[in-house]
Amino acid sequence: MTSLSTPYEIIIVGARVAGAGLALQTARAGLRTLVIDRDPPGRDTLSTHAMMRGGVMILNRWGLLSRIEELDTPAIRQTTFHYGEASFPVFIKERGGVDALYSPRRYVLDRILAEAAADAGAEVLHRTRFEDVLRDGRGRVCGIRMTGPDGVSHSVSGSLVVGADGIDSRVAAACGSGILHQGRNRSGVIFSYWKNIPLDGTHWFYGPQSAAGAIPTNGGCCVFTSFRPERLEGIKPSALPRLFQEVLSEVNPDFAAYLRHGSLDGGYIKFGGRSGFMRQISGPGWALVGDAACFKDPITAHGMTDALRDASELARAVVRGTPQAWQEWESGHERFARAFVDLSDRIAAYRMPLPELQAAHKDLSRLMNEECDYIERGEAGSFAEQPALAMAVND
Repeated sequence: MTSLSTPYEIIIVGARVAGAGLALQTARAGLRTLVIDRDPPGRDTLSTHAMMRGGVMILNRWGLLSRIEELDTPAIRQTTFHYGEASFPVFIKERGGVDALYSPRRYVLDRILAEAAADAGAEVLHRTRFEDVLRDGRGRVCGIRMTGPDGVSHSVSGSLVVGADGIDSRVAAACGSGILHQGRNRSGVIFSYWKNIPLDGTHWFYGPQSAAGAIPTNGGCCVFTSFRPERLEGIKPSALPRLFQEVLSEVNPDFAAYLRHGSLDGGYIKFGGRSGFMRQISGPGWALVGDAACFKDPITAHGMTDALRDASELARAVVRGTPQAWQEWESGHERFARAFVDLSDRIAAYRMPLPELQAAHKDLSRLMNEECDYIERGEAGSFAEQPALAMAVND
């Protein structure tokens, strides 16, 4: 294991979009940063891969968009919404220095972020498992206990511990973070990857009780079907292809027929669904970011963008080190997280007539435009000031 230069100013558990993005910014600001992850570098993970404009704007601001392009991530300049037989193409216009969207495979994006964090000076340890938080005599979180790939346990101290370790965050559990807001609905999803399927951009297909997406990504496209989760109950892996094609034919028979001309790259992967939620995101000596803080149903494909925006704002709060900066991060998180959770939950009910669903998507578009306004004003993605860490926790 790497020699650990403790104490750290920030320790981050999870080295994917939220965690590695946060580590990149705090390391660039000169803060002693440690980020650990239980998986080896470059391991893939379940994802729609779709990144909304706000997320692309942040990656561009961080100087990483060119690297994503170099690794043959398709530039997406058109997205088409299909409601039954009606189709509505939308062309991506330039905004915030971005004239295209990108949907990188996670083994591409996560690795780029982790490598950039290491290049900026963060210590990045993979195959390292979080065990528990450490607390001082007042009960304040002051570090972590972790186990490296050699099986040896280490206690590491830090001013702030951040959980960026996903939906079932062990850091959230160790810190006693509770659920503050929760949705009622959830999607069952079947993911797949395809080659030899030329697409003119991203396609989103909607029916009254199901949906699907086709998203250009590295080496082909990700195609998923989404529906009420009870349709997955009792389904064996061997039956997933039939259910996938059945749902795809419900929402768009023409695309279902077109897809049969392609080559399936791997198998079908199911996700049984999880209701969206918001957790308490901070306490003495700790904070949460990404899916650990807030999970949205994948039907709106906003998880990565939300993680990048929130990580940017948390980095700003940590670097500025003032109570006001911390409060601004929490209020910004609350502002967008609750709205995205609630909108995603409405859509994931799969009970709306198509005109009502279109109206919900217009609400979603307005919210994403507000998010881009927020990022363009400089409230996420970068910070001008880089003082020494003065206050890393909301004591």
